[in-house]
Amino acid sequence: MTHRTRFLALGYAAGLLMFTAGCREKYRMNQVAVEYQPLRSASEIRPLTSLLVDPVLYTNAVSLGYLPTAEQKQKFIDLMLPAILVVKFNLEQKQARIRDLAGKQRRKKAWTREDSLFIAEELTRYRAKNIRQLARKVKPHPVSLVLAQAALESGWGTSNCFAEANNVFGVWSLRADEERIETSARRGGRKVFLRRYRNLSLSVEHYYETLGRVAAYRDFRNIRFENDNPYALLPQLSAYSELGHTYTRRLRSVIRDNRLTRYDRYRINPVYLSRNQHWQAFAPY
Repeated sequence: MTHRTRFLALGYAAGLLMFTAGCREKYRMNQVAVEYQPLRSASEIRPLTSLLVDPVLYTNAVSLGYLPTAEQKQKFIDLMLPAILVVKFNLEQKQARIRDLAGKQRRKKAWTREDSLFIAEELTRYRAKNIRQLARKVKPHPVSLVLAQAALESGWGTSNCFAEANNVFGVWSLRADEERIETSARRGGRKVFLRRYRNLSLSVEHYYETLGRVAAYRDFRNIRFENDNPYALLPQLSAYSELGHTYTRRLRSVIRDNRLTRYDRYRINPVYLSRNQHWQAFAPY
């Protein structure tokens, strides 16, 4: 990773800011130094060479449909895994802070103003009633399950919404003020639009956030909080698709047939992790 293209990704994209002179927050967290890289062709996707993954986030997708099946699948994993690992890492850091603040609350220790702003924002984002429920909603699930859904929803990187809109998970757009693309599909005579994301990692962030806050995935979250086995979580994802349980059976096959659970052991290369002295969730100025 070159110095010219390297910069710090300051945690979750919702506005986590670095230390300033007026900040009194003492909670420490790790941050990931990421590199954003545009793609012109699949040949520019960097191969995974070890369990430690460099945090290269691609700013755009490219269609992988012209590649032989085995190469297509591996290129898709090479493309998606860094983004998934970065988002998952940031969520783990966020959950750690939430649990730390929950512990302070139980011990009757005061929060800083930044603590309160952070929790208020996340309660709203995740539609959580309290901090205990928030910790449950923020917890990320295994990489293998994310990869399986990404593969199924994008056709292993061959769908138009993947290549044209960085939309990995087939997310619809219901609001005219969102960045989106029109499809040829119609529902009840109405046009169908798909969300457009500025880069692939934002699509992954939105996916995790959706599963964390939508009521239809409550049972999924309850199991996820206690169990990291992707096969135990699968039955609770039937609401994700109109195919219902057929969809979850297909996910199971994708995970099993492509041995995706091996990627649950992959981690961000610690060379790119730095410990921030102070973390302020939302600056008051």
